[in-house]
Amino acid sequence: MKTTEEVKIGTPGTVSPYTDCYPVTVVAVKGKKVGVTYDEWRIISGSEFDGSAEYEYFPRENGPVVWFSLRKNGRYIKVGHKITGTRLGLGVRRRYYDPHM
Repeated sequence: MKTTEEVKIGTPGTVSPYTDCYPVTVVAVKGKKVGVTYDEWRIISGSEFDGSAEYEYFPRENGPVVWFSLRKNGRYIKVGHKITGTRLGLGVRRRYYDPHM
Protein backbone atom coordinates (compact mmCIF):
# COMPACT_ATOMS: atom_id res chain seq x y z
CA MET A 1 0.00 0.00 0.00
CA LYS A 2 1.32 3.41 -0.89
CA THR A 3 1.69 5.98 1.88
CA THR A 4 0.51 9.53 1.27
CA GLU A 5 4.15 10.59 0.77
CA GLU A 6 4.33 8.28 -2.29
CA VAL A 7 0.95 9.27 -3.75
CA LYS A 8 1.02 11.92 -6.45
CA ILE A 9 -1.64 13.53 -8.62
CA GLY A 10 -2.18 11.25 -11.60
CA THR A 11 -1.54 8.02 -9.68
CA PRO A 12 -3.88 5.26 -10.93
CA GLY A 13 -6.09 3.37 -8.50
CA THR A 14 -8.98 0.96 -8.02
CA VAL A 15 -12.01 1.42 -5.77
CA SER A 16 -13.61 -1.78 -4.44
CA PRO A 17 -16.91 -1.39 -2.61
CA TYR A 18 -17.68 -5.15 -2.67
CA THR A 19 -16.61 -7.55 -5.42
CA ASP A 20 -16.81 -5.05 -8.29
CA CYS A 21 -13.81 -2.83 -9.06
CA TYR A 22 -13.81 0.68 -10.53
CA PRO A 23 -10.81 2.51 -12.06
CA VAL A 24 -9.89 5.92 -10.62
CA THR A 25 -7.21 8.60 -10.87
CA VAL A 26 -5.80 10.60 -7.94
CA VAL A 27 -6.59 14.30 -8.37
CA ALA A 28 -5.74 15.66 -4.88
CA VAL A 29 -3.66 14.77 -1.82
CA LYS A 30 -4.20 16.53 1.54
CA GLY A 31 -2.37 15.06 4.53
CA LYS A 32 -3.66 11.51 5.03
CA LYS A 33 -6.53 12.02 2.56
CA VAL A 34 -6.53 11.22 -1.14
CA GLY A 35 -9.13 12.60 -3.59
CA VAL A 36 -9.96 10.56 -6.68
CA THR A 37 -12.24 10.79 -9.69
CA TYR A 38 -13.74 7.75 -11.38
CA ASP A 39 -12.32 7.02 -14.83
CA GLU A 40 -14.19 6.38 -18.04
CA TRP A 41 -13.53 2.99 -19.58
CA ARG A 42 -14.45 0.86 -22.57
CA ILE A 43 -14.11 -2.81 -23.38
CA ILE A 44 -11.54 -3.46 -26.11
CA SER A 45 -11.96 -7.26 -26.17
CA GLY A 46 -13.83 -10.02 -24.39
CA SER A 47 -16.96 -9.76 -22.26
CA GLU A 48 -17.79 -8.46 -18.78
CA PHE A 49 -20.21 -11.33 -18.31
CA ASP A 50 -17.62 -14.12 -18.48
CA GLY A 51 -14.67 -12.25 -16.94
CA SER A 52 -12.64 -12.11 -20.17
CA ALA A 53 -12.98 -8.37 -20.74
CA GLU A 54 -9.91 -6.22 -21.37
CA TYR A 55 -10.37 -2.49 -20.86
CA GLU A 56 -9.02 0.84 -21.99
CA TYR A 57 -9.16 3.65 -19.40
CA PHE A 58 -9.60 7.40 -19.76
CA PRO A 59 -9.31 9.87 -16.87
CA ARG A 60 -12.54 11.85 -16.45
CA GLU A 61 -12.12 15.59 -16.77
CA ASN A 62 -13.87 17.61 -14.02
CA GLY A 63 -15.54 14.57 -12.45
CA PRO A 64 -16.72 14.70 -8.83
CA VAL A 65 -13.97 14.11 -6.26
CA VAL A 66 -14.39 11.24 -3.79
CA TRP A 67 -12.16 11.28 -0.69
CA PHE A 68 -10.40 8.36 1.01
CA SER A 69 -8.36 8.50 4.23
CA LEU A 70 -5.41 6.39 5.35
CA ARG A 71 -6.52 4.39 8.38
CA LYS A 72 -4.64 2.72 11.23
CA ASN A 73 -4.75 -0.63 9.41
CA GLY A 74 -2.76 0.90 6.52
CA ARG A 75 -5.68 0.94 4.05
CA TYR A 76 -7.39 3.83 2.32
CA ILE A 77 -11.11 3.79 3.22
CA LYS A 78 -13.79 6.11 1.87
CA VAL A 79 -14.29 9.10 4.17
CA GLY A 80 -17.42 8.58 6.26
CA HIS A 81 -17.24 4.77 6.05
CA LYS A 82 -16.21 2.33 8.77
CA ILE A 83 -12.85 0.61 8.53
CA THR A 84 -14.47 -2.29 6.62
CA GLY A 85 -16.02 0.07 4.06
CA THR A 86 -15.19 0.95 0.46
CA ARG A 87 -11.45 0.52 -0.17
CA LEU A 88 -8.99 2.28 -2.46
CA GLY A 89 -5.97 0.47 -3.87
CA LEU A 90 -3.28 2.59 -5.50
CA GLY A 91 -0.89 1.84 -8.34
CA VAL A 92 -3.16 -0.12 -10.70
CA ARG A 93 -6.40 0.69 -12.50
CA ARG A 94 -8.82 -2.20 -12.66
CA ARG A 95 -12.39 -2.62 -13.83
CA TYR A 96 -14.22 -5.76 -12.83
CA TYR A 97 -17.92 -6.54 -12.95
CA ASP A 98 -19.10 -9.54 -10.91
CA PRO A 99 -21.93 -11.04 -13.00
CA HIS A 100 -23.10 -13.12 -10.02
CA MET A 101 -24.16 -10.18 -7.87
